[in-house]
Amino acid sequence: MMKLFKLLPIASFFLGLSLFAMQSSLALGDWRTERELGISEEFGKNFPAALVHYKKALGAAPVDSKIESKNLRVQLQCQIATCYLRQEQRLKALPYIDSLLVSAAALRAKDEIKADTEMYLVALVEECELNHASLAKTSWKEWQEYDMLSQHICEMALPSMITPDRYSKRARAFLAAGDRPGALKYLNAYMKTLSPADSHYLEMQLQQAALKNFVGQPEMLRDLSVRLAKSRSPAEAACLVGAAQKWATDYAGADKTLSSAY
Repeated sequence: MMKLFKLLPIASFFLGLSLFAMQSSLALGDWRTERELGISEEFGKNFPAALVHYKKALGAAPVDSKIESKNLRVQLQCQIATCYLRQEQRLKALPYIDSLLVSAAALRAKDEIKADTEMYLVALVEECELNHASLAKTSWKEWQEYDMLSQHICEMALPSMITPDRYSKRARAFLAAGDRPGALKYLNAYMKTLSPADSHYLEMQLQQAALKNFVGQPEMLRDLSVRLAKSRSPAEAACLVGAAQKWATDYAGADKTLSSAY
């Protein structure tokens, strides 16, 4: 009988371990099930329902230090933030974006970020930009506040997306919203960081010059046009300058430049 009593604590210990393992297994299954349900609801554009499932999945997801667990939590937060943005609930999305960026940056620094995590981050960036574009028509103040959100995500978690072409498109977004001084300020700041050896440098420089010309600062475009005339054919020089003017929404100037070549 004494032996039996001695064995009881040991049996209780192993029973406890078994129950813990069962609970862990159930939690693991729970987050997967909830995530799948969330994806299904999101696909059907039922974003409030998708959010309920994604939040449950995040609550049940493992919080250990494994690389897979860290990536999973970033992905789930991306999905939650994206659903909020698709409902134009930007303030509710921001805490999740702030949290996931800290984790994503840490994973990036250790080269531990997974390809599928990057996929969710790219989807979030695209949703930020779609959401941001709609703001230009409804709230100029909010447009300015959220202007750099997608850029910030790229800088923190997706450095491969930080390209001259991206900066050109971001500056163009200012122009689409009718903010030429804002576009010029943004482009001027970027051009200070771009190497003259970069293959995009001339194109970006011409865009900067065309924009300056359009806001009453013609000196840079005039200087570049003279330099191009010495190194390129008249038609090529006109095409380069005209394309930059068109980018800067100076359509009348672009037409005049292009017609001068023929």
